[in-house]
Amino acid sequence: MRRFLILTSLALLLLGVVSGTAEGAAKQKCHLLTDLSGYICEDEEEATEVGTEPSGAVMTVEKAGIESKASDRPVFAPYERIVPNGGTNGEPCVTTGYREVPDNVDPGVVSALPDRLLGNIRATYPECPVETGAQPSIETPQSYARSYWKLQTLPVPRPHIAPGRAITGMLAYLETRGTATHTYTEPNTPFGPLTVVATGKYYVDWGDGTETGPHSQEGGPWPDGSITHEYIHIGAYDVVVTERWTATWAFGPESGVLDELRTVGRIDDFPVQQIQAVVLR
Repeated sequence: MRRFLILTSLALLLLGVVSGTAEGAAKQKCHLLTDLSGYICEDEEEATEVGTEPSGAVMTVEKAGIESKASDRPVFAPYERIVPNGGTNGEPCVTTGYREVPDNVDPGVVSALPDRLLGNIRATYPECPVETGAQPSIETPQSYARSYWKLQTLPVPRPHIAPGRAITGMLAYLETRGTATHTYTEPNTPFGPLTVVATGKYYVDWGDGTETGPHSQEGGPWPDGSITHEYIHIGAYDVVVTERWTATWAFGPESGVLDELRTVGRIDDFPVQQIQAVVLR
């Protein structure tokens, strides 16, 4: 009885949402596979083929997976999709997405692969808000890479200026103590192994109205460090180091560019002092 209710609900969902298309475009029908592992879609003009009714009613396809794919009609498998900033308050949330199943791949395998291997991700992230009339999301290599990239924990700069203070009129050497490059890999995805190569560049707000950057190399200590600044006035300054990350993704020969992400490190109330010469008689 429970399987019947699930099957009925999903079939109604597909009838009202998945099979909808823009006016004038070729209409498609999507049929729920009998093992609930995925869907097979076809143009409406092909509705008289085996597995559909001339009346247009949605039916289940008796043979799933690789055999259905042989007809050149796309097969889609549901999976748990993490949506960065998709929650009510801008937090990550989880929803049901649909990935096209590559040739010779079992839809059950695709369905079992979440955005990351997090186990029960619905216990980790809240359910995404439901938008009225929203279309199911079809995953692509690019969208998968973008979601993966936004969920990574990027290196954070840990700035330091020795010896813990600066002197007016003298160079202060900023040590970034971060990482300028980092490579992420994910071997188990529906599109094959994923590689993301990230590169960071530093931008420094020295707190006195001066900003420098981009700095492509790590800042080091005196006397060879490349990120320096000369303070003119005494005071306490908030030094903010922002690392702007760019990245590229690759699934074998297919590749692309990802959105910029940022990490920030800071030194609050950094003291700048003055040295005065005293002449003794």
